[in-house]
Amino acid sequence: MGFSFRNATNAPLFISFGYFNLLCRPTTFVKTGWYRVDPGQTRQVWSGFVGGQTFYYYAEDAFGRRWAGQFFTQVPSTPYRWCWDTGCSTCRTVGFRGIRLGLLVANFTLTLTAIRSARNASGPVALPSKGISSLRKIPTGKPGKVGRPLLGGRTSNRFWLPPK
Repeated sequence: MGFSFRNATNAPLFISFGYFNLLCRPTTFVKTGWYRVDPGQTRQVWSGFVGGQTFYYYAEDAFGRRWAGQFFTQVPSTPYRWCWDTGCSTCRTVGFRGIRLGLLVANFTLTLTAIRSARNASGPVALPSKGISSLRKIPTGKPGKVGRPLLGGRTSNRFWLPPK
């Protein structure tokens, strides 16, 4: 059981995701990254039951494609695990997308793709963002059954350089 990302693009993706955690206040979410997912690869980032949970994610590649949304937070270019409101002087602000999973979902894989075809689309698919809204939202959600992030194998996002 768990939450995974599948890369259906032609380039490595670097992914960050967020999940509910009561230890972080006032916004009860943690963000962690960067998970490298090569083309055709599936990478599990959460172990345990996922039903009833809300997850947030942001992904990008070397071509400038972004899978982004309107839940903004700061992220560094190096591996991290921080409360949602944590930032740094060399961080940049990105928008995460939210995905709420049904109560009976035990295992979930989100496929990130650049082009969606009716012939090859199977399961949940996320296309790149065309732009990020200026509307800022705060993550919300309630915990489902207990699970945990898989923190091994994170890497620096080599496509991003901190501001000078």
